[in-house]
Amino acid sequence: MSEQREAYLRHQEAVHWVLLTFNSRQRGLRSGGVLAPVARAYYSRDREVLTRFLEVVRNGIMLDQKEIAAVLLRNFAITSSQKGHNSGGAAILELYAKAERCLVAFLEGDIIMRIHPCTEEQFPIEDDLPKAKSRPRSAPAAKIVKIAKSRK
Repeated sequence: MSEQREAYLRHQEAVHWVLLTFNSRQRGLRSGGVLAPVARAYYSRDREVLTRFLEVVRNGIMLDQKEIAAVLLRNFAITSSQKGHNSGGAAILELYAKAERCLVAFLEGDIIMRIHPCTEEQFPIEDDLPKAKSRPRSAPAAKIVKIAKSRK
């Protein structure tokens, strides 16, 4: 069995929960880069708050200014998708890092105006490879994101 399939089977409950909770066909929003941080947070964060985050990302309607991070992520993901920027490894890494930042801001009630990508994993999980556990992202990954931005 492949390593990828084994990982999926270990985290099947979290993945299915996110996909069932986030019922959207909007281009750009149903991306692994947007949903993976929520699946990782599934293990350690309040699921009602995660559900609300996904709801705001899906429909773009805030009930409070503290939910702005979810709207910013929604707008970024849709715009990037429309411009064709959500394909390729560097773009997906950037989207993932920005989705993490937005989810952390949402969970903490921080009001942000711009999305700065996280530079380290915010939601480590038990069976992560040692390199993924709350450590800075590698310089090559940061360089790939910079190169992708410069091509825009």
